Amino acid sequence: MTALHFEATYRNGMIFVPSEYRDLLAQQVEIVVLMKPSMTKPKQMVEVGEEENFIEYMIKNPKKIDDFEPMSREEIYDR
Repeated sequence: MTALHFEATYRNGMIFVPSEYRDLLAQQVEIVVLMKPSMTKPKQMVEVGEEENFIEYMIKNPKKIDDFEPMSREEIYDR
């Protein structure tokens, strides 16, 4: 067994492997994930399905905020 060590970013259900290691990977690999203490998931975060990204989840499950007033068109485009 060969071991590689690198830091990676996790986005939308994928871990991005640095290009210098991609040729070394076989079709089947064993993954061990070590999360940094500052990177643990906050309690208010939600699980997003494997086939769904966070934007799609938020569109399907909008967050209700009391006293929310959307900006007017003029406020949005005011420069």
